[in-house]
Amino acid sequence: MDFTPELVALQGAILSVDNTHPFTKITARGGNEKKLEAIINALQEFLSEKQFDQNLNEIKRDLLRKFAFYLVLNADLEILQELVEIDGVGSVIWTIPTIPKCLLNEMLWKLNMRSSVGEIIIYSNPQLSLQLTELLIDHFKYFHPTQCLKNLQVLVAACYKFIYRLIFFNTTSIELTQAVNNFHTCLKYFYEPPNYRKLEMITKDDKYKYVGNNLYILFDTINDCFSEYVKTQTFKLPASYSIYELSYKEESLKNLEAYTIDNCSHKDVKESIENCNIALLDTCKELVKEVSVEIYCAWSEFEEDNKSMQETVGEMCYKVQSFLLNIPTACEHPVISMLEQISCKPVDCVQIINEIDNETLVHNIINDDDDNDEKIKWIRATLYRNDLCKDTILIEQLMLNISVLNEEECSKLFKICKAHITDALDVHENVKLLLIDAFQQCSTEKKFELLDEYFNDSFNDNLVTQNFSQIIIEIFNKLTMSSDTDMSEVLCVFLQSPKQVFTKVFHVAAENNQQTQMMVNLMEYLKQYTNKYYTNETECCILTVAKELMESDMMKEKFLNYIMFLTKLKSADIIPGSKLFLLVIMPCLYNSLLNKNIVGIHMQCKLLLQAYTLNELVEYRAPLMAMLGQVLETVRWKITTFHTMSPLTLHYGIELLSSILDTYSQQIPEKEQYWLKVKLRNIDPLNLYYFRQLWNPPGDTFLEVITGVHIYKEMDVEHLTARLSKVLCSTTPEEWNQIWKDLEIFTKRHLYNIFHEAVLLIAMAESKHRTDETWSCLMYCFDNFIEITRCHYLKKEMDENQIKDVVEKLILLENFVSDDIDVYSSKVLPIFTYMAENNDYSSIWNSLSHKIKNKTFSDFINKHIFGID
Repeated sequence: MDFTPELVALQGAILSVDNTHPFTKITARGGNEKKLEAIINALQEFLSEKQFDQNLNEIKRDLLRKFAFYLVLNADLEILQELVEIDGVGSVIWTIPTIPKCLLNEMLWKLNMRSSVGEIIIYSNPQLSLQLTELLIDHFKYFHPTQCLKNLQVLVAACYKFIYRLIFFNTTSIELTQAVNNFHTCLKYFYEPPNYRKLEMITKDDKYKYVGNNLYILFDTINDCFSEYVKTQTFKLPASYSIYELSYKEESLKNLEAYTIDNCSHKDVKESIENCNIALLDTCKELVKEVSVEIYCAWSEFEEDNKSMQETVGEMCYKVQSFLLNIPTACEHPVISMLEQISCKPVDCVQIINEIDNETLVHNIINDDDDNDEKIKWIRATLYRNDLCKDTILIEQLMLNISVLNEEECSKLFKICKAHITDALDVHENVKLLLIDAFQQCSTEKKFELLDEYFNDSFNDNLVTQNFSQIIIEIFNKLTMSSDTDMSEVLCVFLQSPKQVFTKVFHVAAENNQQTQMMVNLMEYLKQYTNKYYTNETECCILTVAKELMESDMMKEKFLNYIMFLTKLKSADIIPGSKLFLLVIMPCLYNSLLNKNIVGIHMQCKLLLQAYTLNELVEYRAPLMAMLGQVLETVRWKITTFHTMSPLTLHYGIELLSSILDTYSQQIPEKEQYWLKVKLRNIDPLNLYYFRQLWNPPGDTFLEVITGVHIYKEMDVEHLTARLSKVLCSTTPEEWNQIWKDLEIFTKRHLYNIFHEAVLLIAMAESKHRTDETWSCLMYCFDNFIEITRCHYLKKEMDENQIKDVVEKLILLENFVSDDIDVYSSKVLPIFTYMAENNDYSSIWNSLSHKIKNKTFSDFINKHIFGID
């Protein structure tokens, strides 16, 4: 139990009032009435300022519950000596001056905490419950008979229900006896009220009213207690009551989750409960016997809330009698037949719901007692009110009391609101909120049923509320933070805007790979809606969202996760492969080609490779080949148009194209050849090699085809180097390797020199016309050259001549870098390290270091390779 700001404020208010009226000086009620009144008034003022005095919502109820428990945990109770050792409550015990018993009694009954009194007795630590009950019983003698009935109802019901809770704890027979005695002591006040002599001083009418109110409260108490008798008892408390579990001692708990009175193994507890039931019915019999004809007739003259006391008591009597007749252990009691004399069948609220005025209806609904059956009847009857959704006050009342409606009633309310929203031109925000509240009260199965009905024809966003954005963030935060989160929570926002939910799912899936599978599971949960359309769209919503996100600006890390997500959606058949290909990939690829969007092209190619098998793509072979030809044409770069993602994208395009070409058993069919030639006319020579089956260009190797030059040993090497410098900056690492293999008619050293000369020519040209693109392309060429050096030129057992040759060539390249030496240094460091691992070439380095133009480069290599600062 933590000190929240609200609890700190209460603590401050108590300390302030203690400063004026010290608690330590209040030892008894007698003689301190004015002090007690002043303290209560001060605390009532505090609660009123904080709006804890009326119309409490759930948040306020929880806080008031916490306030009441806090007061009890700081009262003059012996058990607190033990509870202070418990982590859950120890931190708040004795944090204000000890509250005397007489003052605690006044606080709990007069500070709007009546319902919390019952909860603390029923659900908190058994010893704490017993001591609090004795305190309250001891001070009950000060009440006036006519002013304590609701308090008496709370005490009797709480003492009764507490007996059921004892089974979950390791308690003794002494504690059971004490609990039962407390119940009987409280029950006795129904026929022997405190200060009963004061009844002699009131008028006859007031006396008759007291008899009626007393009997009504007892009927209501019997109904409450026997409802407890027939239900399943569970150890685990509802979330709103969990604060009381903090007072439990671990060693006092039994390993029991639930039981009913029928399977109760604790004989003494079961027997005690049966005796308590008999006592309740016997007490009822005594009170019914007091109702003379004169009293009963007089009740017809006492009217409250448009109903006579005769009707009020009679209807409650009818309810209790009907209930008890269905309980085998109670139906034979003599009081059952006696109740017939005063019972009155309640008016059917539904039949008159459209006859009463609004003020009366709202008055019937607004009631301080949350469990009041009369109130619940009127709330349920409101569903049959004509033009319900046009009445903002009734809508607000239904929102406040939605929890009393069962699933079928919530379903009915949902449909009422839906019909109004569909037909009305101007819909009040609260009608949408009420519809969503009704939806939330339903089971998951019913929610899907309502969704199916609501989105029967098409999707719409008619239910989006003002707090939609905040709610969807909260729900998805819960989903991503815990794998145990109930997925049905997403249905309330899906109801409001399917498109925004799908968009959120796709965005979250792209955030990181841990969330990807989680979102796939969520899409599986919503699978039945993946083919639904909005009326103003031509494609199903999920495909529209997939395309929109595909064409949005995303970082590299995100689109890799996104591709994985789409791949998994295809594998799970959430998005069928044919639809993903025809309606997402191909249109997005076309747009990316049109706009020369390299990242977009990269994504589509990566998705095709990752999500589809070759057999799946054969069906679309010809159009896909034409599109891939355009990919090669668009992505193949020049030094001035280089993009960091171009090489890998080109590699993906070539890989896809080569795989598809391999599916032709022999030649491409003539019809497809003709069509492809039309689509791929004027193809770049660098890409011609991959379509050699179409044009059969001259040349036996990749290099010969792309350059148009026949390669032979005695050829003009300078001419070859010049041609090579024009193609190396526009080819992939795999193509560099292929070119090396195509030139292996030359010696390895000669071939290495050719590559180096070609890279030097590229570096010379780039240094004169430098841009961000040309510089990136040059660094790309350096990367490839270093890889060629390591993989093709250097032997595992490298000799000094090889090392010297490599070092000299890297120094020559360094001379063209000048301003950006740090970037170049980081790129060549791995090859210097690689050589150092196989050979000590410090002497070679020293002999060549005078050729280095940039001292920064020299210092960098000295430091990282040779350890020289």
